[in-house]
Amino acid sequence: MFDKKSYTVYKFHKQLNQAFQNKRELLESALPVLRNLFKLDRIYFFDWQQERAILSLRMMCKKEYCMDKQEDISVIGESNFLRKLLQEGLTETADLSYPAIYVLLKWQRPSMELKGGEVRTYMQDKVGVLRLERFNKKRAFSAQEKELIKALGQEISHNLRNTEIDQAKNQRLNVSTALNDLSTVFASSLRLDDGLELILQGVQKYFRFDRVRLYLTDAYARRIKSVLSVDISGQVTRQTGDEITAPEQGILKEVFDAGVTYRSTRSVIYIPLKVQRSKVGFLAFDNVLSRRQIGYLDFISLQQFASQMALSIDNARLFERVQELSNYDELTHLPVRRYFNEKFAEEMYRAKRFDLTLSLLILDIDFFKQINDNYGHVPVCARRMCLAVLAATKW
Repeated sequence: MFDKKSYTVYKFHKQLNQAFQNKRELLESALPVLRNLFKLDRIYFFDWQQERAILSLRMMCKKEYCMDKQEDISVIGESNFLRKLLQEGLTETADLSYPAIYVLLKWQRPSMELKGGEVRTYMQDKVGVLRLERFNKKRAFSAQEKELIKALGQEISHNLRNTEIDQAKNQRLNVSTALNDLSTVFASSLRLDDGLELILQGVQKYFRFDRVRLYLTDAYARRIKSVLSVDISGQVTRQTGDEITAPEQGILKEVFDAGVTYRSTRSVIYIPLKVQRSKVGFLAFDNVLSRRQIGYLDFISLQQFASQMALSIDNARLFERVQELSNYDELTHLPVRRYFNEKFAEEMYRAKRFDLTLSLLILDIDFFKQINDNYGHVPVCARRMCLAVLAATKW
């Protein structure tokens, strides 16, 4: 025997049997089918915020198009209406002068929460409501139509669950790809300043923060040496340690004393950058202007990225230190011949490029051996000797 209801549900299932990027794309595909199938004048989708007793209108479909809508409808005092909708999955309303029914949608979506410094993933129950309307008063919904609408609503609920799971997986994949690309920039750059701006701009772009800041500490991690900041426009600003206020300097101790991670508010996150016992600085991400809450997926992804970033900064600093030692005498801190050769080559190139006149002044200090004989080679005397050489050079 031919079962029209089962055939309609199967056909509807086949139409939705595809991958959707998000919930909106799914609803744009499903709601017009319902509108045509039941000859509806309008169909609405609401998110049901049960804890606040609010139906939040998200989408409306009529004629041949769907549009986003934004309206909150309070259902406080509608206990009978809500009870019937939850128990039976479908209810009619007498508030309108034309036939209209509400259909319950229930599904689960992946969510994350932070507990004890660890992010836990769990499935969260979500509830939505469809409202189907016919403007002709004589075209009330029959019992058979209501049963079919409930069955199709369950099919939409099933697809909403799958779509939200796929969306969460794609989001994780996109974040991992973005962080891997940013890590590659660091891995290919030995000089500290070469990649920092690009890294922060990339983090701001991928995660859409209002502002991203990198605080770098001094060699002893006692104070903030510099700050690199990128805002929502992509503009980069720099601050030196002298420009940083005392309260902002105090954040350094507060962040590292908080343990592995430190969250100050819902819209600001501080993540320390540490390599073993070495503290190289910390990252600050905020949405102070937009007030958008920073999600747990963003938080755990940035926490993992921070360890790679800390190691890269430490390696870059080590490289700069090695380069400095190769260009300066460790005892006197004066440039060695290698430094002179490098600078001389740079100045020769600059003079040729801009057609400048280049002069070279060579000074010979008489009786320099007497300085060494009188003061020795200890670092204190060496510094005095450096001052004498510099003074003679300027003169």
